[in-house]
Amino acid sequence: RIFAGGIPRRRRRRNAFELSLKYSTMKNYVFSVLGWFGAGAILCAFGLLNFGVVGSRDTIYHVFNMLGALGVLIDALHEKDWPPAFLNIVWFLVALVSLAIR
Repeated sequence: RIFAGGIPRRRRRRNAFELSLKYSTMKNYVFSVLGWFGAGAILCAFGLLNFGVVGSRDTIYHVFNMLGALGVLIDALHEKDWPPAFLNIVWFLVALVSLAIR
């Protein structure tokens, strides 16, 4: 940003202590764990499908996708990060409909 006088204002850098404060509360930690769990579940479903362990019509595949999307969605909503929130709402609904029509 620039001040009215046209002199660029220097951005303040975050140090390690300030970054650790972001995750210091238990609430933030829980949301972060849910997000990582969700990402792991989605990647697990993807890997199991690609290695032929499960099929695209198997229940476990859709359950992994639903739980993964839900975990990432909760974390994204907590962080007010709207693009991944929207993506995971759609991801969750696709998995839910896929289970329902089976």
